[in-house]
Amino acid sequence: SSMDRVQVFLRSPLFTTRSNGHVPSKTAIIEGTVVETQGAGLQIQVTAWRNADGAPLEGEPRTLFIPPSKIDHVWLLD
Repeated sequence: SSMDRVQVFLRSPLFTTRSNGHVPSKTAIIEGTVVETQGAGLQIQVTAWRNADGAPLEGEPRTLFIPPSKIDHVWLLD
């Protein structure tokens, strides 16, 4: 449901470009708050970015839509 705090484990890192670094390179885990669910996808206010080892990455908060094909699993933190 919306407003759940979650950690989303992605099947593959988020794609980004050097010129438009809207997300940190190598992001494989995102943490934040679910704004809403759309089908099986999640609109999430991202507050933390992590690589595949769980190490923090530098990045600004963003709101992203993550389609179901990108999600391996979601850990509900609350």
